[in-house]
Amino acid sequence: IGHDCGHKSFSNNDFVNGVVGHVTHSPLLVPFYPWAYSHKQHHRFHNHDTKDMSHPWMSSEQYGDVNPIVRALALDGWWGTFLGFP
Repeated sequence: IGHDCGHKSFSNNDFVNGVVGHVTHSPLLVPFYPWAYSHKQHHRFHNHDTKDMSHPWMSSEQYGDVNPIVRALALDGWWGTFLGFP
């Protein structure tokens, strides 16, 4: 619901989207308006190599340079199937 409020598709009223967005994002400890702004930027620059800050894309060579612990925490292996989708 909070995601829909960020897209302004929950209600035709901006005030209602703002209030419901705040209420639904508060338990997540995610401020609604900054999230909505960054999410709009993600859609604006979706899959862009340098501008899509939500999903940083990298080449195989760049990914190979990432610390193995970070890759493991990103659920990069077979364990991601079990841990990422309970």
